[in-house]
Amino acid sequence: MKNAFWIVVIVIAAIIGAMYGPSLLETFPPEVVLIGGGLFFLALIGFVIFSLSGNKGGRRADASAEAAARTLRAPEDKARIYFIRRGFVASLQGMNVSVDENFKGQIKSGKFVMAEVAPGAHRLNARMARGGKSTAAEMDFDLAPGESAFVVATIEMGALAASTKLTRVDETRARDELAGVKMMMWESAPAA
Repeated sequence: MKNAFWIVVIVIAAIIGAMYGPSLLETFPPEVVLIGGGLFFLALIGFVIFSLSGNKGGRRADASAEAAARTLRAPEDKARIYFIRRGFVASLQGMNVSVDENFKGQIKSGKFVMAEVAPGAHRLNARMARGGKSTAAEMDFDLAPGESAFVVATIEMGALAASTKLTRVDETRARDELAGVKMMMWESAPAA
């Protein structure tokens, strides 16, 4: 419902801008329009650079680790947490992810990480690299030996801010979500 409100506001603003913008623009000298347009463009480029400056490179997992992860089966004495990043909104901006503050990494849309953990209680935290507290989300798990949990993260855009949405999915949907995404390594992880 809130998105419908903002869509209506944007459409009305676009109509008013199309009607009155050209005549308003003619009241300014061409130099002012050129300078104002240039400053707006520079501010936009600066915003994009700032938004992406929190990104870390990340290392792709080797083929054998990725193949083992794609079985979606945890060893009998362990459990697994899969974190899959999807969606178009903020897809190029890194999302910082951690499991129990032991596994830490950053991924962009179209990537996933997998943590092999001891059975029991675990907490997954996710936050956009440059999003502030409003983009933070967390999810708790209590995993049995041999169990795997699958979480899909997306960004939902509000009127003025984005929020992180974490959704736990079943194995069937996880297989669909993992199709075409690449596995990344954790930046830091406990020794095996």
